[in-house]
Amino acid sequence: MIFSERDKKFFIRVYKNVALYSDKIKETGGRLPDFETNWNQLPLMEREDYIAGSSNTIMPDKIPMMLSGKLMEVFTSGTSGTCMNVLWSVEDCRRALLSLWLYRKRGYGVSPGDKYCYFYSARTIGREEKVFKIAKNQLGFDRNNLTEERLLDIYKKMCDYQPVWLMLQPVIAVLLIHIKKKYNLPDLENLKYIEMTGEMLDKGLRSEIEKVFRCKVANQYGAYEVNSIAYDCRKGNLHCMDENVMVEILDENGNSVEDGKEGDIYITSLQNRTMPFIRYKIGDRGYISTDKCECGRKGKILCLTQTRTAEWIAAKSGDKINPYVLLRPIINVNKILDNPILQFQIIQKDFNWFEYKIVAEEEMQQEICQGILENICEKRLAGSRMEILFYDHILPDKDTGKLVWFKNELET
Repeated sequence: MIFSERDKKFFIRVYKNVALYSDKIKETGGRLPDFETNWNQLPLMEREDYIAGSSNTIMPDKIPMMLSGKLMEVFTSGTSGTCMNVLWSVEDCRRALLSLWLYRKRGYGVSPGDKYCYFYSARTIGREEKVFKIAKNQLGFDRNNLTEERLLDIYKKMCDYQPVWLMLQPVIAVLLIHIKKKYNLPDLENLKYIEMTGEMLDKGLRSEIEKVFRCKVANQYGAYEVNSIAYDCRKGNLHCMDENVMVEILDENGNSVEDGKEGDIYITSLQNRTMPFIRYKIGDRGYISTDKCECGRKGKILCLTQTRTAEWIAAKSGDKINPYVLLRPIINVNKILDNPILQFQIIQKDFNWFEYKIVAEEEMQQEICQGILENICEKRLAGSRMEILFYDHILPDKDTGKLVWFKNELET
């Protein structure tokens, strides 16, 4: 690892002065290792370490700002539904977003002052939740209770507002596509860019979004804790935002894995100097690609395999099976049939019963069914009932506002 002197000094301050981190160091012997040569000796952090949200998670010099209400504070629940409050100073947040804004401007001509619409679920402390928020150049919509009637109202408000760009989760994009097609709604005339975030984005859905909304689409992978982690290039690869975060892929024992091998994603924020996140398990899985990208961007290519899910396939034998074995058929079918699947969710109903919920064009449904069944290769699932059902759209989870791609409905 190679760090700037600024980063090294900050890490030292964190481990000496932030109670959460200094306590972790004491548990491992009390000595701080050299960051560049022995980075792997530093303790790993998980969401549960921060849940309390007290002052032991932030830099001591920021406590007066917290007490006086001068820090940015948001709640993020994740798929677990357990709230965690994340603190930022305004300066840190702007610095963390700088590189992302540069890419938005260079690639799509979008500037910070341009009008945009977004969907939110994180709660802001001290304010009553509203079904939509408007401030300066932003129009936001609560992503809970997205009935057809409400989606029509949201789209009307978008038409009146005329945003230059949108920030959407894939599950929201599918709902807007459905409502726009069903009611033959007009185009958003000033729209030139949509940024996807929060969930895995399939190539088929990406193409459909560009076709329906007549604009460019890019994928951004991030989290409230650190802001942007990786961002699309014109070749469709997610490049790590090295200016903002350091990304590690670790195995179940917390050891680094070689490029190309899947593991848990851990991140270190290089910009949040208020509430530090160092070697923090984000809750997703992926790997660093060994391929070289022709776009010229320097950041390593991050490939996501599982996002924000801690559920496993339960076998009658007691084994826990990685749900990726059920995701692989979806990936293969999209490759073979030129990305016909726009949205999907896989549900385990019983030990030997799985339900695939699919959104796709009607004329491709038979080929999709055949392709999925032919590509399930996990021997422990041999003989299982694979039920494939087709829908116009799939609604997000009521608690999180996100579409979790795998759900285990068995009692644990």
